[in-house]
Amino acid sequence: MDNHPNRSARLAPALYKTCEALLWGVGLLLLGYSIFSVTGRSYAADRDVTQFLASAQSHRQPDTTTLTVAQTDNTTELLKAGPTASEPMALPDELDTSLWSKTRIEQYQQVKDDGDAAIAVLQIDKLNISAPVYVGANDHNLNRGISWLNKTAPLNGTGNAALAGHRDSFFRGLKDVAVGDKIKVTTLEGPREYTVSHLQIVDPSHVEVLAPTKHTQITLITCYPFYFVGSAPQRFIVTATEDSLAQLH
Repeated sequence: MDNHPNRSARLAPALYKTCEALLWGVGLLLLGYSIFSVTGRSYAADRDVTQFLASAQSHRQPDTTTLTVAQTDNTTELLKAGPTASEPMALPDELDTSLWSKTRIEQYQQVKDDGDAAIAVLQIDKLNISAPVYVGANDHNLNRGISWLNKTAPLNGTGNAALAGHRDSFFRGLKDVAVGDKIKVTTLEGPREYTVSHLQIVDPSHVEVLAPTKHTQITLITCYPFYFVGSAPQRFIVTATEDSLAQLH
């Protein structure tokens, strides 16, 4: 008499249980990786902002020679700048990536911490934006924070300082910005506060937004539309004027 069918019948439940255990194991590993990605991806920027703000608080006599850059009005592209340089010092509260695109999150996770240190921190509490600021709008800097265009006014000086960021990462929250919103930029010399005064959508060739000004302001630049698939055709510009008694007279 052939007992193979009975043996197969006895083995089937064990095989199913083994497969089920393997599938559960794979599922738990994927879940663990997902949790690590969500919590770990913000560590670098969080650390940079925290370290920078601590440095700014304890700083007394900053060397600003590298931040004093001559202004120019011959910039040819809104999201490009000349050679990069920054103060050799390290640099958020918490980094919110809930609005970021999957691609930007992956690029942020892969960015190497081997570039120049941050020169400032930009915060817009209403929009939950907190980002380190680096010198020069290159891919490396734009993947790890936002970039100060180093042919515009220095962030600790007077004039029009321009900051660029990706529309699907650090500057995604600008889709909800409104005139009157407050922006804070902290350098080693301390914080400066600005009020959003103007919003506009322009073509990339509209470089007049980078023109020098007699008053102190910051100009935030990102691509537009925010959820456009592919290379966005326009630029979203946020102009914010410094809050000070001098500005009110």
